[in-house]
Formats: sequence, C-alpha cells, structure tokens
Amino acid sequence: MVLGQGLRLTAIGTVLGLLASAYATRLVESYLLGVQAIDPVSFTGGLLELVTVALVASAVPARRAASADPLHVLRTE
Repeated sequence: MVLGQGLRLTAIGTVLGLLASAYATRLVESYLLGVQAIDPVSFTGGLLELVTVALVASAVPARRAASADPLHVLRTE
C-alpha cells in the first residue's frame, strides 16, 4: 500500500513533468545546441532516473511498514 501510493504520486508527477518539459523546450529551443527540442534519449534517461529514485524512496518506508508487528501498531494507535 505504501509503495503503491508513492508510485502513484510518481506517475502523476512524471506525466505532468513530461508535459511541462515538452512545452518548455519549445521556449528555449534556440539555446539548445546539438540536440533536438524534444530529445527522446534525454527524456527517457531522466524518466528512468526519476522513477528509480522514487522506487527506492518508497521501498524503504514500505519495508519498515511491512516488518512492523500489526498488534503493536494497533495498540499504540
């Protein structure tokens, strides 16, 4: 559940970020030297890096939540 929530937020942010960056590259297209306005290699590399970091950042709390004793957690709440 924790991992799913983190990845859901990552997916929403990724889609919005890709749309915003595709629009922003048109604004700064004249400053880009040697690459296209929408470079698939750059977009894919950035996307993979972002998803990898988000997966690790979500997996750590998910692992801690999975290893917690449910009875102890219910007693403390």
